[in-house]
Amino acid sequence: MNGLTRTVTLGSTKVLSKHEALKVARRVLLRAQVGENPASECRGRSW
Repeated sequence: MNGLTRTVTLGSTKVLSKHEALKVARRVLLRAQVGENPASECRGRSW
């Protein structure tokens, strides 16, 4: 992602538990590590 910092909102703390948020965050980080932009597909997506 060319050294840019991206912020991805996973969801409300009222909806996601800590365990669920960590699982989603790991998937987002893995996608970023292989060069994808996880924020591009996450808009409007319900995890």
